Amino acid sequence: MHVAGRASASPQLDELWEKAEVSSYPLGLPPQPQEQLQEPVYGSERQPTAKERRFQADKMEQIAVRKRLIALREQEKERKAIFKYEARQKELEHFRKAAQRPKNELKASQDKAKEIRERLNEKMRQEIEQEREEAWKQRAAA
Repeated sequence: MHVAGRASASPQLDELWEKAEVSSYPLGLPPQPQEQLQEPVYGSERQPTAKERRFQADKMEQIAVRKRLIALREQEKERKAIFKYEARQKELEHFRKAAQRPKNELKASQDKAKEIRERLNEKMRQEIEQEREEAWKQRAAA
């Protein structure tokens, strides 16, 4: 059997071909992919649309803002670390001075106390001698 200019080897195929919807297949051929008239354009060869440019600009701005925030956080961490370091150094310096102070101050205060005791003892000896002399004078006068 001849259908649309085709010679068929089997009657079963002819029946299937006849039952097929002719309207969906122009000229009895299955649909073919449409040919693209233009050559394909890849990535940066094509000019971006305004919407794409706006989207790209927003993304770049977000990236820049994120980088600035990260840099600010790093600076803040560095400032805090420096502040802690300086505070610790002051504290250590205070402890070093405090550790040295008792030796020097203790000796100085001991020397000062010794001088004060000696002056007080000398003063008390003089007062005691004066009292004895007065007591001897009173006994001698009596």
